[in-house]
Amino acid sequence: MAENRDRRDENNESVPTEFGKAIFDRETEKPRSRRRISDRAFMVDEKSLYMHNVKGLWKTFRHYIVSGAIAIIFLIIVSAFFSAKNYTLGYEVIIDGSLVGYIDDTKVVEDAIEEAEKAVKTFVGEDETYTKNPEYVRRLVDRDECMTKEDVSKYLLDNLDYIVSSYGIYIDGEFVTAVTSEKIAKKVREEYLIRYSGVEITDDTVLETKEKYTYSLDYDHGINTLSTFEEAISILAGTDRELEKYTVVAGDTLSGIAEKFGMRSSVEIVALNPNLASGAVIHIGDQIIIEKAVPLLSVIATKTVEYEEAVPFEIEKQDDPNIYQGEYSIVSKGIEGKVKNLATIKTENGIEISRNILSSEVLSEPVKEVRRVGTKVPPQFLRPASGYLSSRYGYRWGRNHNGIDIAGSYGSAIKAAAAGTVTYSGWMSGYGYYVVIDHGNGFQTAYGHNSQNIVSKGQRVSQGQTIAKMGSTGRSTGTHLHFEIKKNGVYQNPLGYVSY
Repeated sequence: MAENRDRRDENNESVPTEFGKAIFDRETEKPRSRRRISDRAFMVDEKSLYMHNVKGLWKTFRHYIVSGAIAIIFLIIVSAFFSAKNYTLGYEVIIDGSLVGYIDDTKVVEDAIEEAEKAVKTFVGEDETYTKNPEYVRRLVDRDECMTKEDVSKYLLDNLDYIVSSYGIYIDGEFVTAVTSEKIAKKVREEYLIRYSGVEITDDTVLETKEKYTYSLDYDHGINTLSTFEEAISILAGTDRELEKYTVVAGDTLSGIAEKFGMRSSVEIVALNPNLASGAVIHIGDQIIIEKAVPLLSVIATKTVEYEEAVPFEIEKQDDPNIYQGEYSIVSKGIEGKVKNLATIKTENGIEISRNILSSEVLSEPVKEVRRVGTKVPPQFLRPASGYLSSRYGYRWGRNHNGIDIAGSYGSAIKAAAAGTVTYSGWMSGYGYYVVIDHGNGFQTAYGHNSQNIVSKGQRVSQGQTIAKMGSTGRSTGTHLHFEIKKNGVYQNPLGYVSY
């Protein structure tokens, strides 16, 4: 046995010991796992397997990246298309088997049903129930076709089966709204007169409506036309717009007039009056077209009042050849008189429309004023400041220079080049402290970069009167006066009127 085993070992000398032990398990006769020939061969095989796996993972990852990028690009293109077409993902609304319309949010319908339920309980009775079970179908909808809560609520109220008696309120025979009782219809008028009279109510104040206010029992108005007490008052106060002529008074500006009549800005006034350029100067007595708010129902208030009023004094003028035209000196100052009036004043929405003097008692007589009035012909324009010409009128630094610059001493006097009325005195972007004078003959002068303005808007100034102090405010490179002249709104070269 041993000899035979040695012979088998000799025959298998060329087979490595690890393989030679057994290709088959001696007991089970099953193949065993083949081992690596060497550690180096094992490491190479492991590295190859690792690289193979990495390449596989990268290939899979790249596939997903490309697929995801394509999907994202597709979604962006689809989104851009529908955005351009004004589409969004919304709903088709169906109530009681009928198509109502399209919405972008189901809350719109829920809120509308809640509003309709409130209306039913308010106008029919608290015990009444109102339920709706809307159906929604998801779909793309045009944003412009989407209904609002008010749209859906109106649809629901228009389709109510309830029949209620109501009192319709009419203005000049036109139906405006309806309320649930005659008592409320009457009370609406009374409360409206008080709230919108625009005057202090006293025992002798008489209030009435300008338009004819009537109410009557109706059966042909649905719940959708009914209003609560407060809603009815708000509807009557709702405003319409109408055009009318307005006469300019002292102190008026385009922006001020726009604010007075509830217009958004002076741009609206310019649009209604093509003859007015933006920034144009208006004069006392000018008539311009304005648009004012007018309520559906106007309140006329009449009351009798007693008040004191000043009586203007007369002016006696004496010619003086030593004073320039447009200027005067006072010899003896006038004194206003005073009277006590009893008058009936009528207002419309708080604005006085008439005044009837019932009686007048003189409390003091006015005293005449005596003035010496100049007859001497002045030069058209005086030099506005002392100094030297530092910059001329015309093209400068890449743009037009609309005036001249006069360099001088800081704080030195700036004088009105001619008599007129101050139309602007304040800060102006780029010009710093700035004064504009309207001379009433188509001419305007302007004075900029002042250290201080000493006149105010609306003030009348004489030729040569000090109006400001020289400075360097705004965009300025040194102490100087920027002086401008306009004729009929067009810039002029000041050196054609004054010399430096």
